[in-house]
Amino acid sequence: MRAVFKRDLRSLYTTPQGYVFSGAFVLVMNIFFHFANIIGFSSDLDSVFAFMLVVLMFTIPVLTMRGFSEEYRRGTDRLLFTAPIKLGSVVVGKFGAIMTAFGSTLLLMTLSYIYVIILFGSLNFSEYLGHMIAILTFAAVYISIGLFISALTSSQMISMLVTLGTFTALLLLDIASDVMADSLAKNLLTPFSLFKRYDTFSRGIFSVTDLVFVATCCVFFLLMTTLILHRRRHGAKSRRLQLAAFAVPALAVLVLVNLLCGALSERFFFKYDITRSKVFTLSSQTVTILRELPEPVTITVLSTREGMNAVVRDEDTGALYHLADIRDSLEKYRATANQNLHLQYIDPDLNPGWVRERDLTEQAGYYSIIVESNRRTKVLSVHELFETQELYDIDGSIINELLVGLRTEQAITSAILNVITEMLPQAVILTGHGEYLTEYLKWFLSVCNYDIEEINLTSHDIPDLTELLILAAPMHDFNERELNKLDRYLSGGGNAIIAFDPAMPELRALELYLAEWGARFERAFVLDSDLNYGRPEFILPILETEPILEMPVTGGRFLLTMGARPLTLLWETSGNRATTPFISTYDTAYAKVFDADTIITSLDEADGDMPGPFILGAISEQFRADGSGNMVVFLPLSVIVDEALSMPNFLNYQLMISLLSQIQPELNLDIAPRDFMTVPLAVNSAEVFWLAVVMLGVIPLIPIAAGIGMWFARRKL
Repeated sequence: MRAVFKRDLRSLYTTPQGYVFSGAFVLVMNIFFHFANIIGFSSDLDSVFAFMLVVLMFTIPVLTMRGFSEEYRRGTDRLLFTAPIKLGSVVVGKFGAIMTAFGSTLLLMTLSYIYVIILFGSLNFSEYLGHMIAILTFAAVYISIGLFISALTSSQMISMLVTLGTFTALLLLDIASDVMADSLAKNLLTPFSLFKRYDTFSRGIFSVTDLVFVATCCVFFLLMTTLILHRRRHGAKSRRLQLAAFAVPALAVLVLVNLLCGALSERFFFKYDITRSKVFTLSSQTVTILRELPEPVTITVLSTREGMNAVVRDEDTGALYHLADIRDSLEKYRATANQNLHLQYIDPDLNPGWVRERDLTEQAGYYSIIVESNRRTKVLSVHELFETQELYDIDGSIINELLVGLRTEQAITSAILNVITEMLPQAVILTGHGEYLTEYLKWFLSVCNYDIEEINLTSHDIPDLTELLILAAPMHDFNERELNKLDRYLSGGGNAIIAFDPAMPELRALELYLAEWGARFERAFVLDSDLNYGRPEFILPILETEPILEMPVTGGRFLLTMGARPLTLLWETSGNRATTPFISTYDTAYAKVFDADTIITSLDEADGDMPGPFILGAISEQFRADGSGNMVVFLPLSVIVDEALSMPNFLNYQLMISLLSQIQPELNLDIAPRDFMTVPLAVNSAEVFWLAVVMLGVIPLIPIAAGIGMWFARRKL
């Protein structure tokens, strides 16, 4: 085997063949890397390796066409058949030589990618290592197929064309299974798709099960190649060795290995998260909940398991959802939890009565996730499991929604807590005064397991069991009767979040009452020309959480406020109440006073503006003799609007999680949405140009020039 390996590896680089492969492969991949990563300013390599899988279809045949076809043409196959060496060793030696040629080219090429990413961005080494192992395994099956075909013919050209045709047919079958309606044919094609197997790695999951499938395919074709050589050694008419006699048992063994691996993976989840932000890794909080689940909980997916491979478009937002992300997350839940968690897939078309019996026809649709226990049922839509960001046109209209993260763990774990909790806390959102009503905030509170109710104080009292009250930027003042209801709730130990906005008019009665809690919002508009998110009003303030929340707020770098009024704390302590600021600006901030006689014509700092720093958010706490207490949180409305809460790269979402955890710690989860966004490459135009010169010119020319030199050298022999 060693002799065959050395001879074949040497022959690849004493002829132009190996150089042609290396030059063409490196040139095509460097072009893609240049546009996808350097010009695209991306540090992630998943798209590069996914594209590489397609490129290998057209380059691997160049390496494998000589495998045995050249031996047949030159008559050297008789030497192999009469040599004191097993034919299996011959096959493995040739396979190893081609794998070494490909692997060395791949390693040297990707090292240049790593260097660029480390120099200008941030390398996710686990992603790189996982993709390298995967692409080498997938290349191995390509090479084994190519060697098998080359063992069938003495023509290198026929070998190359048939190998290329086989790979193209595999790709077409993969495309056909995508567009094919659910049927027996689709169910048979999908498990054997090599390209769908690699989709798992493209999404950032290192799947041992998929690698075992690909590796067994490689072993099968190497065995078949060995059998072909045995038949040629003993003659085509010899019946000593029949292909079917060996192929069928070998195939059966390989199928059993894959079935066993698949069965084990359902329980032990042989998949590993290689994403930068650990999108598919469960938090310690979720793991504890799942392992200590006290009663049976069933998670039902309204789809077949195969149907969760689909990519669906949200008709309202245009966002594209990869349902496999949900499926893999749910199966991670099943593998982690104790025996009380059950996961099932139900096709709603075949089982319409299942949904109807539970009276979920209006709530649940295709691909909905239904979490249920003996206490209650929680329905989650696909949209609730993904984090999206709205894209705006220049006129301010929403063009589309971009998928930026995954919030499956937050939603599923909260739903499990929801259905096993005996009594859910109640949150009241005040209405009737022109308040800002945000659907995202309602969803957020429901995820945090609050039973939400909208109350108009004009006609209703605040329910006695209310744990949290939300007052979001009222536009009309409160009367005495309404303020008495509010005071009875807060003085009696209720918690509240009160948000103010620069657009609010003067609300004299409400502001006088809130002064009793030590806070007053000034009639001014806070700006910062230096520390902002693209615009002076999009302030990036200081978030001081440790002294108040007794826990770090993680999940992003900055808190985002898109318009705020300065907050004045009237006292630090007064009786049994104390105030503490937790959001403040830097001293680069300034505020423009607005009133009936003032018109703001520019957002730039000018004479007469109030100098910073300013307090933007504070907590007023009330203490009782028995040690209990409650708090009123004052903050800018822009901290909790949809646009801010739905952006996982900012701290707004995590801040709200932390605040609610102080109010209802047993039901709230410190789980932020997992960010899909990549780390950008910080390259300027000059660096882009020189990288193009090196990667598109210098590096590919090295093997191409060597191949041309080798060709001229051989012509002189």
